[in-house]
Amino acid sequence: LGCWPLAVAVAHGRARDCCGDVRLVSFSSGADTLEYAQYSAHINSAYAARHGYTFTSETLESLQRRVQAEPRLAVEGFGEAVHPAWHKLDVIYEHLQEQALVRQAREGDSMDSASKVDIVMWLDADAIVNNHDVSMPALLGPWPAVDLLLCSDHAQQVYFGRPNSGVQVWRNTEWSRRFVAEWRRLALESDYRWRHPWEQEVLQQLLQSGLRQDEGHTESLAFNVTHLQVTQHVAVLPAVTFNTPPFPGSVLSNHRADAFVFHAAAMNSRQRLVIFKACAAEYDRQKQASSGSADAAVGFRVDPSWLQDALLAHYVEAVKTEPSAASYNALGMTYYFLGRSEEAETAVEKAAELDYTHRYALNLGVLQSNNGRFKESADTFSRLMEETSVYKWRAGPFSRFPEGSGFGDGNVDTLLTMATVFYRAGRWAQAEIVAREYQQRRSTDVRIYRLLASIISTYGCNLVPRDGEAKLLIQQALRIEPSDEATWTLAHSLASAPPLQHCKDGRNL
Repeated sequence: LGCWPLAVAVAHGRARDCCGDVRLVSFSSGADTLEYAQYSAHINSAYAARHGYTFTSETLESLQRRVQAEPRLAVEGFGEAVHPAWHKLDVIYEHLQEQALVRQAREGDSMDSASKVDIVMWLDADAIVNNHDVSMPALLGPWPAVDLLLCSDHAQQVYFGRPNSGVQVWRNTEWSRRFVAEWRRLALESDYRWRHPWEQEVLQQLLQSGLRQDEGHTESLAFNVTHLQVTQHVAVLPAVTFNTPPFPGSVLSNHRADAFVFHAAAMNSRQRLVIFKACAAEYDRQKQASSGSADAAVGFRVDPSWLQDALLAHYVEAVKTEPSAASYNALGMTYYFLGRSEEAETAVEKAAELDYTHRYALNLGVLQSNNGRFKESADTFSRLMEETSVYKWRAGPFSRFPEGSGFGDGNVDTLLTMATVFYRAGRWAQAEIVAREYQQRRSTDVRIYRLLASIISTYGCNLVPRDGEAKLLIQQALRIEPSDEATWTLAHSLASAPPLQHCKDGRNL
């Protein structure tokens, strides 16, 4: 799907308002989140007010009070202990249900066929509406039959089965309420009730299952979702549509100056606080400057260049006043988000020298790999696995990370990077061990099947017959994403490759 030209769509949206009650909703928990959420809420509530929408930032306490007052607002499973990330579904369902009850009282059972459909837009607390000119009709116009709009979790490509759940736009239909309820119910059954990435992983599995069922692949499904018909009701759009990381030099995004929503994903709480506080101050400055003038109707927008300067200046000063490992690491990761990879590596290397903990060493290894230094990165990751309790493992060609090693789910995504680095550095046995560990935790990620197929096609072992493994891995990847071009390219490459070369001892470490 292409990216709708929002600058053009603004005029279309104003010409025909297709929406009824429009609500922007968010959720905050924990002192760190609440600290920066006050500034993102300041901006998002201003956008909502400009268009006649409402903005509500919920807490667990406010949710509980509203459900006690009206029990019909509670989704199944509300009140059960889950990770706070799952509460976004409690908030979404609560507002969808409240809209439905109000409309039903007014219009009866025909509410879903009304000409103006109610809308709920979910925003993570680390997301702000940047372009205040864009309206909901402008955003929804190209997809009149879609109930749920999402953006891809991948900055450059769009995979239906890999959306990001940080920003969601819902048309309030019976299907939407049923889907949220089903998604939330799975929190109580899923391994991701407490594991990162929580509700996003389950959403991806739901969409992947729906896609595979539509294409006739009914084996090894995460969920049976035939009754939900997800591919008919969901659209996954390019990240730049309404889920854009904020900096033009960022390795995570294709930046657009007129981006509708900025999402500070993968940043830490301190970085979010710095940029959202600066954004809130800039909004107030622009509002005051345009007050009483003909330009007052122009929507708020942030120039990312000064936002970068504000963030960088904060951490440069922090290193001067407190030259600790934490300060150097924060400076390095700020350079990373700005796309200044060499400076990022230098700063994080200094952090690792001062304090060789898994966090700093992990960041260093990632940055070295991003800069193409795979041998150095592999050395960093090897030392990390040997010396830190989080990644400590048992040596051997077919060993796994031991149970109870302290391995955290928040580090799972880095396993894919580590496995890729070992592969690129020619340490194939290590690559397979780490890749298998990632596969155990992310069994629906096509990338791990491609990587394992590449590893096995490069290095085999005479202890185990392996010639058919790469083909089976490719088949598994295509069941998950049947139209994935990268998988098909690898499949054609392997089909024309010579037989596997077997190593002598099964290690090649």
